Amino acid sequence: MDDVLPAFRVLPSFVELDHEYHHEDVRDLGAKGSDLRQAIKFQLQRKILPSEMSRFRFYADRIRQLDVDCATALSMPTDILDYIASHNGGFLFSRLCALSWTKTPVDQRILPFLSPTLRSLVLNVAEDSDCALVEIPARSPLLRDFQLHGRPCYAPLFVASFKHLRVAHIPLVPVDPSLLRALAYLTELVDLDIILGDVMEKIQKPESLYSLRKLKLQGNVAAMAHLLQYCHAPLLQQVDNWDGCNGLLSDWATYLAIVSRRYSASLCVLNLRMQVNIKPRPLVRLLKILRPLQSLSSLREFRFSHNFRANPIAVLEDLAHAWPLLTKFSFDHFFIRYSADIDTLYKLISLWPQLEHLSLPHVDFSAPNPTLVKVASHRLRYIDIGFQRGNIARLSGWLVSMFPNLDVSEDMAIAHGIRRDMMPECFLLALTISKLRSEARPPKPAFTSKLPVAVSTDYIDQMANSVRAY
Repeated sequence: MDDVLPAFRVLPSFVELDHEYHHEDVRDLGAKGSDLRQAIKFQLQRKILPSEMSRFRFYADRIRQLDVDCATALSMPTDILDYIASHNGGFLFSRLCALSWTKTPVDQRILPFLSPTLRSLVLNVAEDSDCALVEIPARSPLLRDFQLHGRPCYAPLFVASFKHLRVAHIPLVPVDPSLLRALAYLTELVDLDIILGDVMEKIQKPESLYSLRKLKLQGNVAAMAHLLQYCHAPLLQQVDNWDGCNGLLSDWATYLAIVSRRYSASLCVLNLRMQVNIKPRPLVRLLKILRPLQSLSSLREFRFSHNFRANPIAVLEDLAHAWPLLTKFSFDHFFIRYSADIDTLYKLISLWPQLEHLSLPHVDFSAPNPTLVKVASHRLRYIDIGFQRGNIARLSGWLVSMFPNLDVSEDMAIAHGIRRDMMPECFLLALTISKLRSEARPPKPAFTSKLPVAVSTDYIDQMANSVRAY
């Protein structure tokens, strides 16, 4: 349910006044420019009769999930919400399990929505949200999923009050050792998203997060390394360092060495964006930095990006040998002058028979006679690679023969199988692959020893002109 109005309209005494426009209300609702919203006003014309309350309760008890609309919530007088809740055991929806309030920062209006049955709570918060947030542990003590978005507030400091918490996303204020010790008492915690400050270096003894499976870290890389050094999480399966992580190259090297040493047996997913605080950007031997990660033999997904100069092509084959079980591989950003050729790409997919998702910034398909050896039918379904328009004929023929399971959409707005920043190129490639598939009668063996060139240059030009015209 994404609006509270239908529930309240069950009450005959609850009325909606005429719509009016007020500049102050529009500003409060977060309007931008000429995007004006209607300020809706409500009132109770009389007391609610017991029979009317019973009817409201009949429907309210069936609401398990609620996404509060910001315009309605901000227009609803607090006294009305409190009055209705007071006639329903102190709660508006006494059996509500999941509440999402993300379109505007929460305030006192959220209190009647909190119930003891609540298990999931996702909130947009601000500095002045604390007066409402401190009430949450007493009103909804059985929370299992607690997620905060927005600006720093007091809320993360009492997250350890929820003894049954499984998901805690609280990247609003830096976690200190005292909060980390409190989190260690959450024996059911499996998913944690936090931001670290420099004070993490004060940790002197191990803290156990035994049940933790997924960890997202932001902040200082040296603090991240210190945390993982003293954090005991033997079941950790996913580490995400994609947002807001900065440090020196030496800090990153230490951090990756700790990750590989502590979690080589359990880690399955690693999202790594290496931001280095050095200008000008140094030229880095990437294999030296990533070599410790080769011990992660159970890795299934790896996503990597960096902001320094390096040649990632040199490490691709080494990583492929180290991670035979990989299903998703993504190098998102590196300098375009380094391109993988088709032989390198072929080696990767040969070493990763279970790969389903592959993303590379640029692949050179111009080699006249690449050396290819037949392999079994591949499982690849999603491929995101940069290419030159002149290679579309060769690329489409190669993709059709190599990847029979590739998911291709001809929709110009959404190309699920082949993605490219320049959408016309993507659309053209999808059209070409679709044509090749439709003309294949009967289906031929999935792999050939040489690149097929089954689409004429005239067809490519014709499709390109149609894309431009579109």
